[in-house]
Amino acid sequence: MSSATRQQQQRRRLILDFDSTITKKDTISVLASAAIAHQQKRQKQQRQRRRQQQQENDRDGILEDKWRQVVERYMRDLQSYKESSGVPEEDEEGVTTTTTTMALEREVEYLSGMSSVEAASLERVRDSGVFAGLGAEALRQMGRDAVSAGSVVLREGLDRLVDLATRSGWEVAVLSVNWSASFIRGVLGARDMAVVANEVCPRDGGIVFPDGDAGSRPLTTSWDKLDAMKRCLPARSVTYMGDSTTDLECLLYQRGVVMADSEEGSSLIGTLRRLGYTVLHVSQHGGGGDGGHVMYWASDFDQVVDSGLLPS
Repeated sequence: MSSATRQQQQRRRLILDFDSTITKKDTISVLASAAIAHQQKRQKQQRQRRRQQQQENDRDGILEDKWRQVVERYMRDLQSYKESSGVPEEDEEGVTTTTTTMALEREVEYLSGMSSVEAASLERVRDSGVFAGLGAEALRQMGRDAVSAGSVVLREGLDRLVDLATRSGWEVAVLSVNWSASFIRGVLGARDMAVVANEVCPRDGGIVFPDGDAGSRPLTTSWDKLDAMKRCLPARSVTYMGDSTTDLECLLYQRGVVMADSEEGSSLIGTLRRLGYTVLHVSQHGGGGDGGHVMYWASDFDQVVDSGLLPS
């Protein structure tokens, strides 16, 4: 093991999911809309240069139609997977360490099985041409523009949390299955945070994971995120914050906080409780509890800071 690797493994990291964690809402539709607008502007300029103005209005709708088909097909495939695989059910027996472990294994297997659905969808994204030719700077600008326009809103308390973590010696990073690390960096602006995420391949508009091994697949599942976290963000101590079942394994790795607008509206909180975990509001941190089977949730980062959950 190299000295650099040993140093990395001694780090303390605060790792944040992006969509609906750092941001209040999912941003994939915002990214896609920005890409479509960019492509339409470029196509219009090309037509003007070639003096081919006819049928302009008809052509402008093609990308929207292709994107709509991508979304509709993904939702159909996802529903079909859920119906054929069945969401893991709660054990009828009392919750014990054994039943919780078995339930978690079933849940992870179910979530990992979605990789085929995600892979097929990403192929359709590539084939749609929505992201073809888009480079890193264009994607970063889309992120900046989305924040300026209010299309992407950051969750309250982010800067306060990052400042506390940095002053306490934690390195802050983003780990996301979002399709563009460059878009994420544009949203984050000048904030000094490492970003581990997929990226758009400008050559064909496909989605790739540039930080992976040669030929590695894009990040799409809970297992993918855990694997990427261990390989790309090694650390002695990890506090992870996320909002969806794609974050499940990272949340359970060491210390985790679920980000949710409300307790009742979070499917992830429901999943954790079904798996046998007690999920308390972060304001109850420090009041004792069931050891490793206690998780916490918060609706913004101010609540996390005020709770004292992040060790100094």
